Amino acid sequence: MFHHNNTLENPSTSETEASSSSFVATTADQPQDLYFNTSNARLLTPLSNDEDHNNTLINEDDDNNNIPSNYTNSLATIKTDEINDIHDDDDEEDDNNHEEDHQYINNINTYWMDDDETDEEEEEQQPTTVWQNGRFVKKIVLGQHTSEFQHPYDMVVDQHQELIFICDSSHHAIQVYDLSTHKFVRSIGLGSDVPFYIDYDPTESAIVFGSDNHCLYKYSVFGKLIWKVGKHGSGPGEFSLPSGVYIDTKEKLIYLCDQYNCRIQVLTSNGEFVRQFGEYGVKPGNFHGPRNITESLDGNLIITDRNNHRVQIFTKNGKFVKAFGSYGSERGQFNEPCSVLVEPNTGNIYVSDSFNDRIQIFSSNGEYIESIEGDLDYPLGISLNARNGDLMISEYSRNRIVILKDTKFESRMEEHFKRQLLYCARYLNHDIGIVSWEE
Repeated sequence: MFHHNNTLENPSTSETEASSSSFVATTADQPQDLYFNTSNARLLTPLSNDEDHNNTLINEDDDNNNIPSNYTNSLATIKTDEINDIHDDDDEEDDNNHEEDHQYINNINTYWMDDDETDEEEEEQQPTTVWQNGRFVKKIVLGQHTSEFQHPYDMVVDQHQELIFICDSSHHAIQVYDLSTHKFVRSIGLGSDVPFYIDYDPTESAIVFGSDNHCLYKYSVFGKLIWKVGKHGSGPGEFSLPSGVYIDTKEKLIYLCDQYNCRIQVLTSNGEFVRQFGEYGVKPGNFHGPRNITESLDGNLIITDRNNHRVQIFTKNGKFVKAFGSYGSERGQFNEPCSVLVEPNTGNIYVSDSFNDRIQIFSSNGEYIESIEGDLDYPLGISLNARNGDLMISEYSRNRIVILKDTKFESRMEEHFKRQLLYCARYLNHDIGIVSWEE
């Protein structure tokens, strides 16, 4: 169990070292003891630490496990109830042609796949992982070395400048990376202040974040301080460990999780106090450490209530709407939920279930859909790249950012575009020929 007596997270060494080498998605349609939930599930992982330098995968259950040298770029494992689902034993000619490529161990079909187009140097630094339903296909890791950043809390994407801003708590800085190349760009030093959660204002090309000195900062994306507001206290405009930030660009307001004061404060874009709502408690509408905040597609506020182990939804005026989640490790339960985001096209809610080492995904109504877990260690911040669907996850304990590529993004965007086009056509009363599309 982690302890939170200090400002910074301080997970134990044993929990930090314990990890697995693959992502597993658990869905509402499967028992939790199953490794996969679909017959065509695929999981790509780098070769395990047990491989030797002669490209031989060590497996205690099999003696004949030499891997052809040209099939070691990545490893795909498909677990099935019947091998015959993916391998036709009656086709002897096909078996002979693929004898070197296939190996069957206890109903696990393992493929070593050659990828000539993959850059070898990039492959070494960027291990590949595929989430079981085929949606997320590549794991890019920022932070291969501890010198890059330590204990990252959160990150946000600037689509205009094509930058990623990362709250590096131990280095007391905002680290800036290129969105496309994932290369380091610059560092915004904060002296002795520790940045926590961050949001981006595209209308002003600025970032806003809270820190451990009980202040809220606004910087330009180029590192110039615009303003600093707040001090330690419980009065209006005073904070006690300000955490999650959401910038409402339409109303030009900032919604801030005033964590230890157990309330949400609303500020102008200049940092001036407007109003507040919430108080300490366990009843619906109360808070015990609100951690992060965002907006749903229908204009409500979604807030992670960390120490009450739930997610709460409010109107922007602070009226309680609903809550979901409870303490535990079963699906739909939480152990200190931290970050939250909303997928732009579906309205699905992503929650970093930090002490359960997973990301849970819910419908806009709070119904459990599935989770990403298996190769995560204390995930804190989560962010989506709206341009390509990348899911970014900050692993506090491992000093890194994991980026999962979304293979289904283009198809979802095409569907979204059709809906928008149909809506515009109906609004303008024009027939554009989409007669078979159903909402």
